[in-house]
Amino acid sequence: MAKALNNQDLIRKLKPNPLQPFYRRAVHSHVGSGLYVKVTAAAGRKYVARYTIKGKPVDVTLGNAMSMTLQEAKDKHLEGYNLAAEGLDPRRAWKARVKSNEQATTMQSLFDEWLQFFSTTPSQRSKRIPAKKTVREHQARWNRYCNADLGPLLVRDVNRHILVPFLRKLATTVPVEPPRVSRRLLCLSQAATDMVA
Repeated sequence: MAKALNNQDLIRKLKPNPLQPFYRRAVHSHVGSGLYVKVTAAAGRKYVARYTIKGKPVDVTLGNAMSMTLQEAKDKHLEGYNLAAEGLDPRRAWKARVKSNEQATTMQSLFDEWLQFFSTTPSQRSKRIPAKKTVREHQARWNRYCNADLGPLLVRDVNRHILVPFLRKLATTVPVEPPRVSRRLLCLSQAATDMVA
């Protein structure tokens, strides 16, 4: 039996066999066995993991070997192995995670929604919608001070362990901004609460 592959370049250079529709080669894994690269003329090279789910062996495609690194394949194989050991189907678990991430809101998209609401809603005090200049200032302040650090984060992942260091760093660079940014973050927090409610 051929030795398990443990070199990404060799895996990516594997060629289809014209005498058979596909073949597979074992790949070195964190858990010993169960990780392969499947080579076909039509689909190229794909990482495939074999798990035991409900007592039956099941092959699960992890990704294309030309875009997924060997380390990523090993890590995903290990994750799927642990899920299967808990009695879970890795395919369903990963599908649910993708769906959850697609539905998750980032801080940037939350800010965009809040700014749209802010720009079209009359103030309780003046009964007027905000001036365009005010809206632009909020947008500029977010872009300048918040977007790089907070924008990509999922709202559900943002907590005081993230916000306190962020505001401290901001205070050392632009001392007058933390109170303004804090007020804006409170507005976003309320907006996030309204979205869930």
